[in-house]
Amino acid sequence: MPIAYSGGPNVYTLVSPSSRSALIATLAGVKTAVGAGVTSVTGGYKFRVTSPQGLLVDQYIRDLGHSLGPSYGPTVTLQFVTTDGLISGVEQELVCDGRQYQIVSGPSQDFISLVGVEVENQGGTYCGGIPFFPLASSCSGEIPALAAAQGFWSMGDFNLGGVIHIGTTPRTTLIMGTDPLTTDPRTNCEALFNSNYCAPLNPVGSLRIAALVPAPYIFDGFNLPSPVLWFNGDQMRYEPALVWGDTNATLPNLKAQIWDALIFSKKDAMDHQQVYAGENYISFTNNYQYGSLNLLLPPTFDLNGGNYSFIAT
Repeated sequence: MPIAYSGGPNVYTLVSPSSRSALIATLAGVKTAVGAGVTSVTGGYKFRVTSPQGLLVDQYIRDLGHSLGPSYGPTVTLQFVTTDGLISGVEQELVCDGRQYQIVSGPSQDFISLVGVEVENQGGTYCGGIPFFPLASSCSGEIPALAAAQGFWSMGDFNLGGVIHIGTTPRTTLIMGTDPLTTDPRTNCEALFNSNYCAPLNPVGSLRIAALVPAPYIFDGFNLPSPVLWFNGDQMRYEPALVWGDTNATLPNLKAQIWDALIFSKKDAMDHQQVYAGENYISFTNNYQYGSLNLLLPPTFDLNGGNYSFIAT
């Protein structure tokens, strides 16, 4: 598929919310800045998200009184619900304890993460939105067109039994290989295509970015192959294709891709910023062997000074 540029407005900001109300207020400012319609609801807001292709979903950002347990901090809940209210997505959580978040958002997607933190078992990483679908009008017959009426995806941190450091996170599991023999640890992820909902706790068809790798079973054995590079050692850069199964029992297939992003084929640390083709990018994933998801950065968004839009070309 071609690289999917949203056309903006896009936002990048750093914030350190110490309360649920502060984080909700920050996210509300970001969502309205990128064009989402807003309605007040109990505990927060409902945002009507519209993708650049005209698809719609409702995104709730609320204080539902959640926390992982009595000894853990309070969290803000993010959840997608179809506009007809028939399909509700995962309640993803973000902790609010004064640590610094970075937010990279566009018209129909959000990437939120604690700066310098790979996994936060209380919930410190979130990504999701309405992806780019290869509709007939946008792909000119180059690839099979999808009749997409609605869809969304999301992934967040997940805690296993309250034990520190054994949770999963999009920082390390959003990009995965395609080995069907490997247990899939990406527990807290979901994807919807029309009325087909691929739910969490799904080791077969769950959401991932398809990795470009030089061998079919990249996780077998200790001598892993190298990343795919050009003949002179330069890394490849290609579109982040999203794959998932039609249901929890079907193998993933390619349906969509992330907006305003590229996969760089070399391993890279999270939060690393670099320039490619005159544009600024930041690495969302952390030290995956076969590449990193790099998000296109706009000029910095100042919550006190207005929105600086970025139109990708």
